[in-house]
Amino acid sequence: MGQDLLEGGFITQEQLDDARTTSDAESTSLLDTMVSHGMLAQETLVTVLSFQLRITVVDLRHVQMDSDAVALLPEDYARQYTVLPTGSDSDGSLRIATRMSNDFQLSSELSSVTGRQTKFVLAICGNLEDLINRVYTSSPSAGAAAPAAGADDRWPTGD
Repeated sequence: MGQDLLEGGFITQEQLDDARTTSDAESTSLLDTMVSHGMLAQETLVTVLSFQLRITVVDLRHVQMDSDAVALLPEDYARQYTVLPTGSDSDGSLRIATRMSNDFQLSSELSSVTGRQTKFVLAICGNLEDLINRVYTSSPSAGAAAPAAGADDRWPTGD
C-alpha cells in the first residue's frame, strides 16, 4: 500500500522510507505510522484505501462493537487470525475487522465457523490486538472485559 500511495503522489519516497523505519521501530503498521506522524491525512488514507481495495475501512478508535456479532466468533479464532466481528450488514453478512482484507480462504473459514457470510473491513488507526483484548471477556488484560450479559448491546471502544 505504501508503494501505491507513493505512485499516486500522496507521499514522497523520503516519507515512505521514514515511515517504514519508524513503523519497524515502533512496531506499528506502516499506514498508522504515516497518519500518526503527519505524513498522510486520515481522510486521505481512508479515501485511498476504500477506492484502491474496494473495501470499507473502519477506524478502530471510533468503531462501535455489536456484542451479538462478537458472540458468533470464538475468541481463539479472533486471536489466532487477528480478526474481530464488528457488526452485521442489512443483507445478514458479518462485518469482520482485519488488517489483511484480501484473504479469501480465511473469509471462507470464518463463514463456516460463524454460519454467516463474511465481509472484511480494513482496520486502521488502532491496535486490533488491543481491541480484541478489550472485547472478549477472557482477555488477559485486567479490567478490560466486555459488558456483562444484559448490558447495552453496543459499546464504544474509542478514546
